[in-house]
Amino acid sequence: TPISTVEDGRNFFAVQAKLLSEQTQVLRPGMQGVGKIYIGRRKLVWIWTHEMLDWLRLKSWSWTGWA
Repeated sequence: TPISTVEDGRNFFAVQAKLLSEQTQVLRPGMQGVGKIYIGRRKLVWIWTHEMLDWLRLKSWSWTGWA
């Protein structure tokens, strides 16, 4: 379950990762870091409607065989 904490008006999420690189000698247990994920910009109308439109496309394809 994603749980966020709020600091300075911004949301933060704690994550764990498994590093696959062999160059991890400088990392130690308990170390912390910061990362950012850029997801791009979307129009609000897309954010509000894209799931419904995806569902409608799937239903139209299942009923007619084409979308």
